[in-house]
Amino acid sequence: MRIEDGMGAAFRRWQELTDAYARNIEAMSRNEPGAAAELERLAKDIEKCQTDFLDLTAGRRRNH
Repeated sequence: MRIEDGMGAAFRRWQELTDAYARNIEAMSRNEPGAAAELERLAKDIEKCQTDFLDLTAGRRRNH
């Protein structure tokens, strides 16, 4: 896989997660059951996505 493909996939995943996070903030404001727990899970996934992306870009810098 080319580094650009990995970056595109990482960005798409980050975008999906942040969109879901925004939806769950709205759900939490409506006091929907489970919204807070889902926000916590999404925050962890976003953090992991950021770490993965930073690892990917660091590898790109090393390879250039």
